[in-house]
Amino acid sequence: MKKLICLVVCFVFIFSLCSCGGENNTYENTNEDVDFSSFEKNGKEFCKDIKVGWNLGNTLDACQVWGDLSDNPDVNEQETAWNNPKTSQAIIDKVAQSGFNAIRVPITWYLQTKEKDGKFTIKPDFLKRVKEVVDYCINDNLFVIINVHHDDKFWLDISVNDKKFKKVSDKYSQIWEQIAKYFKDYDSHLIFEAGNEIIANTTFDGCGKSKTDKCWWGHNEKCYERINSLFKIFYDKVRNSSGNNTLRYLMYPTYGAQWYEQQISRLEIPENDDHSIMDIHCYQFNFESGDNNKWIFEAIKKFVDENNMGALIGETGFNKNTPKSKKLSFVKTVVKVAKAYSIPCFMWDDGGDMQMLERDVLKWNCQPFIDEVMKTVQ
Repeated sequence: MKKLICLVVCFVFIFSLCSCGGENNTYENTNEDVDFSSFEKNGKEFCKDIKVGWNLGNTLDACQVWGDLSDNPDVNEQETAWNNPKTSQAIIDKVAQSGFNAIRVPITWYLQTKEKDGKFTIKPDFLKRVKEVVDYCINDNLFVIINVHHDDKFWLDISVNDKKFKKVSDKYSQIWEQIAKYFKDYDSHLIFEAGNEIIANTTFDGCGKSKTDKCWWGHNEKCYERINSLFKIFYDKVRNSSGNNTLRYLMYPTYGAQWYEQQISRLEIPENDDHSIMDIHCYQFNFESGDNNKWIFEAIKKFVDENNMGALIGETGFNKNTPKSKKLSFVKTVVKVAKAYSIPCFMWDDGGDMQMLERDVLKWNCQPFIDEVMKTVQ
């Protein structure tokens, strides 16, 4: 067995050396000091191993909110519905070769789920495709996060009455039970995230003026209660599914993935599990002054220190037409400051307005930004 492991390690090492070419600067993923085969570190220590991440946005997370999608799309139709190409190993290789050592893969499940007599079943071909994309990341020695993403715009609704919310909870339970069992043998490269930006609407919360508005602040305590109840279901289903899931690192977004202390403080970590990671999304960082961003990271740090857990910025970034000078400033005022707090940033890339990687030609649309990020996180 030891000889086999050595051969595999040597092959991976040689393959990584051969795949780091290209006309642009590349940065080697050197993770020899990380023991990926175990889950010995707590969430806080684990997050220190993540340098910087990238989002495979507007791909497996496509839904019927934007664009034209049928009620029963095949896997390829959903994956390419928002004008991004089908994900390939080459795309993931480019991300890895450029220095990212983690990828977040947002996934929307409802279009690929069948229901019969109260039983919800994820279509096998969709699970297989998710596995293929996960394996693309694993092949490049990347951390990879999978979640339940835009389902929160459809059935995953915390604004319904108690009777309907029971059905929501039951479906959520069944979905995560299947995901957890399917991926239970993956090692610590794979991270599960409980949701995305789950928020209530005004009919439930009472905030705002329009009934179609979403209540990003979450004034109603029941908002927090319901989200925390879902996260307890998530925790139980994963932890009880055997395999490596008994210790897998689990991610929990705050209410709406918001960064204010009110939302952070309401997050409840099931069983005070120290293999937990908090997820925050923020697109409103100050690009000019890192000092003006520190209060966000201080609020995060306070909570994670008290709860012995990790934290990361699961989504952040800017419009692709942002001037290069501001993009470079973002590195100093956000990425560098976040690194000082051991909070890795995951850049949002939707392939459209917030595109970073031109996936069809495998080229970054602002290579100097990528270079500066990698110099900072190394």
